[in-house]
Parts: sequence; C-alpha cells; structure tokens
Amino acid sequence: MDKRKWLIIYVSAGEGHRRAGEALYNYIHNNFKDTDIEIVDALNFTHPFFKNLYKNGYRFLVKHTPLLWKIVYIFSRIRFLKSVRFLVNRLNTGRLNKYLKDCQPQVVIVTHFLPQEVVLYLKKKKIINAKLAVVITDFSVHPFWALGGVDKYMVASDFTYARLVSYGIEKEKIFVTGIPVDLKFSVNLNRDTLYKKFGIRENNFTVLVVMAGFGLKVIEKIAEILHKHAQMIIVCGHNQKLLEILQHKGYPQVKIFGFVENMEELMSVCDVIITKGGGLTISEALAKELPIFFVSSVFGQETENAQIIQKLGAGFLIKDLNFLKDLILKYKSNPDLLNQLRRNILLIRKPLAAKEIVDALR
Repeated sequence: MDKRKWLIIYVSAGEGHRRAGEALYNYIHNNFKDTDIEIVDALNFTHPFFKNLYKNGYRFLVKHTPLLWKIVYIFSRIRFLKSVRFLVNRLNTGRLNKYLKDCQPQVVIVTHFLPQEVVLYLKKKKIINAKLAVVITDFSVHPFWALGGVDKYMVASDFTYARLVSYGIEKEKIFVTGIPVDLKFSVNLNRDTLYKKFGIRENNFTVLVVMAGFGLKVIEKIAEILHKHAQMIIVCGHNQKLLEILQHKGYPQVKIFGFVENMEELMSVCDVIITKGGGLTISEALAKELPIFFVSSVFGQETENAQIIQKLGAGFLIKDLNFLKDLILKYKSNPDLLNQLRRNILLIRKPLAAKEIVDALR
C-alpha cells in the first residue's frame, strides 16, 4: 500500500513558525509509519532577495524603528494592502507552486500565512487536491489568516476561536487544539538531577529569562534589577555580545547560557519565566506550568498574546521595568499566589497539541 503523503510548510521568519512545524513533523514521523511526511521552509523556494527581506525586515523594523513597525502593523489590516501583499507573494513563490504541483500531497499543514495563500491558490485552480490545515501560532489572530477555502484551522485558545469566527470563518472548521510544541515539554523531569547538572541551588526561587533576540539593554536591566533577589537563568541564544556582557558582570546568582536545545530542562527548574510574547515560547512555558511575565513585547501579535494570557490568569504584561522587581518579589514571598497562577495554567495548557492536531486530520 502506498504511503499517504503529508507536507508541512513553515516560514523561517521568526523561530515560532519553524518550531511548530518541527513539533508536528517529529510527532508524525515517530508515530505513523504509513505516512510519508516532509517539512520545508517556503522561503527556500523564493528569490534570495525576497527571502532575506522577509526574514530580516520584521526584525529590523522592530529593533530600529518600532514606531514605523506599529504603523505597518496597523495598516496591514487594510483590505487593499492585503491584495498588494498577495500579489507580491504570488510573484515570488513560483518555485513553491511547482514543488507543490510535483509533490501532490494529500494533506498540507502550514504554520504561516504565506504558504497558506499559495496552497489555497493551487487548490482553487485544481492544480492540487490536498486537505489544507492551518496552524495559527499565536493566541491572537491577524486577518491575514482568515481566508476562505481552508479545510481546518488549529488554534491556541477560545480567544483565537472567537476571533476567527468574527472574521467570518465557519465554526465547524475551527479546532481548539493548542499550539504544537515538542512532546518533550510534556515529560516530567527529575528536578534534583537537573539542579546538579546546572549547578543551581535547590529550593531557591528561580527566574528564567528568554528574550535574547531583541533588547540587549533590556536584558541587562532585568539582570541588574533581579540578580540580588532571585536565582536567575538567562538564555542568550545566538547573541554573543549579550553573553559576553553578562559573563563580565559576574553576578553570583545568575547562570548564563548561549543557544540551547534543552529548554524543557531549563524550564523544569524555574519558578517563572520572563519573555516577550511569542506564541511558541508561551505554549512551551504553559506546558511546563510556568507563570509568564511579559517584558518588551512587540506591538501587535506579541502584545495581544500577552494580554490574552493575562486575562486567563497565567501571567502579566509589564510595561514598566520599575514594577518588575516588586511583582517578582510578591510571588517569591507568597507561594499561594504563585500556585494560583499554576492552577490557572492547568486549565489552559495544551502540551499534547501536536497529537490533537494530527488526530483531527487523520
């Protein structure tokens, strides 16, 4: 019997879309031998200039011209500009069209709206006959995602569901599965072993900081504010400059890491996480039952994500770093309040989202 052909398409503009796609790929690859599963980056099928602009344009605007980014985000909701964007994308995705035509998958899962548009165009022209599943990687929803012809939407929460319905998407097409994260985040790890592995003290209130892609000065300030009051783990990612600056500070209660592939272990030994507001990091933290403190969230999807998590009682959006220390100390000194946040998280976390998405498609 021929294997079923499934295809996952992400866009390497930000880590979240890729990580969601990889979580799904790993789950399918490890559990369904009757399925031929492949994962690709849509930008690898575009011109290098377009790829570079798509990957780095957002990062440049957010870091260097945040006001301009805010204007771009607001105007991106205008229908005319959506049409212009669609035309530009069509002109730059010819190779992806050809790949899909040659591949002829039976199921396509996308974690970004760029390949969503390409697949819908080919389905409309009857060039491919695939079931299209769209995995929205934020708790909020930009109108870009709301397009007719999608077979199934997989969303993070009831908030996401309601927003899609408000955009005119049929209720029966929307499944509240959660955002897919690697199943390693659902495994209970031995904390005593991890304390020894990372050289951190047991039973000390520990804060994890994960926001290295942006805001070097912000992370320096967070370390300066909190290092005397809590044990800290700071993940610098590929930000070598930040890593060197923090190492030079020599804070005794601060453990500093570069790029890591064991985030689930770091989360397992921490009490709270400070991050920006990306949907994947939020979902990973919720899977590990970590209350979330949002700092320097980017206007748009990140601030909307943070506001939703705050409404759900699982975290706080902090707009002024001067309040950060007081809020952290409040939860450090009051375990009952911290446990209430964790109880709220238990009501909304979806660590098995990858499984739920695949189950809904098979």
